[in-house]
Amino acid sequence: MALALPQAAMLWDETMSILDQAVMNNAQWCDMMCRAHAAPGHFAPAAWVSINNTPPLYPNMVTTTANGMASQFKEAESLIDKRPDLPSAVKDSFRRLNLNTLGFTELFDAQWFARAPAPVSENLLGKAKPWQYLSTGPELVAWEKAWRDAGGHEDILETPLFPPTLLNEPGVSFLASKSAGNVMAGAVAYAASGVIGVTNFFSKPSEAASQFAACLNCLYVTHPTIITVGYEHEDTLAEYAGLNLQLLGPLRVWMR
Repeated sequence: MALALPQAAMLWDETMSILDQAVMNNAQWCDMMCRAHAAPGHFAPAAWVSINNTPPLYPNMVTTTANGMASQFKEAESLIDKRPDLPSAVKDSFRRLNLNTLGFTELFDAQWFARAPAPVSENLLGKAKPWQYLSTGPELVAWEKAWRDAGGHEDILETPLFPPTLLNEPGVSFLASKSAGNVMAGAVAYAASGVIGVTNFFSKPSEAASQFAACLNCLYVTHPTIITVGYEHEDTLAEYAGLNLQLLGPLRVWMR
């Protein structure tokens, strides 16, 4: 049975664009993950920032508006001042900043996407089994092991990366496709800022398109009025042709 994504987590400023909602949703997810690892951040006027050692794969700063570049640059400078000998990552959500002068290098570029609520065509689902929502700690342990194996994340020493306390956080759902009790594919769905953000998707490469389609279909079935958002590399998005994903704009992750 699907876990409800609490409506309290759906509150947002109705003047926000879909891109702004996608960006804020992702920043809120980063904030939640960091709080779960005792590395809390704070929301400044134009960015979310954590001066703490964030969990692996999570940034120290996420820009949250297309404006305020001067303020965002100062936040990045302050981050360096407070973490002079420690690595730091910045997610430039609108790909507006040039952080080379601060000693950052470009880690990767990606594209934000959105999908209007609609059923997925059956021909795109292939042989993917219906996805389901997880609700227990042991299920989450199995999910994370499959996530690590599929993504080559075995070297991440932090265990668990996804602590069981996340199962009780408003708006957070872990989803999976199972076969004979084994997790074959999975993702996180996070409801905030009026949208559902899909992140940490994984599957066998040969099944990625059909499994992602099945994931989106599951979210539509359980939440038929809510837009789904996320970001992916452009070559990956090309594999998802037919899913009616609307490209919203580029982002860039910087590392120092």
